[in-house]
Amino acid sequence: MRAEENLRGGVPRLLELSGVSAAHLSRSMRAAYGVTPTAFVTDLRLEHAASLLAATNATIAAIATRCGFTSQSYFTHCFTTAHDLTPTTFRHRSQRAFVP
Repeated sequence: MRAEENLRGGVPRLLELSGVSAAHLSRSMRAAYGVTPTAFVTDLRLEHAASLLAATNATIAAIATRCGFTSQSYFTHCFTTAHDLTPTTFRHRSQRAFVP
């Protein structure tokens, strides 16, 4: 599921890969991980976005698209909620950690 094409496919792609019904996937995800399939996919997308922000100079919009977010503003909102930093601030801090 961590491949970019899967992240862009979202929950429908997760359902396709799992080979089970939506209801079964939802029950299983809640039991195993304590999250909904949507939250699981969003977490994977944000994790990948954080690595791209730290390792590339791609624009925020390009990273949002690569990770499966259709709106840069929604991506920024989700990222800021998850990391307590905007994507731009996160990028500056993480890149500064590697370059003195």
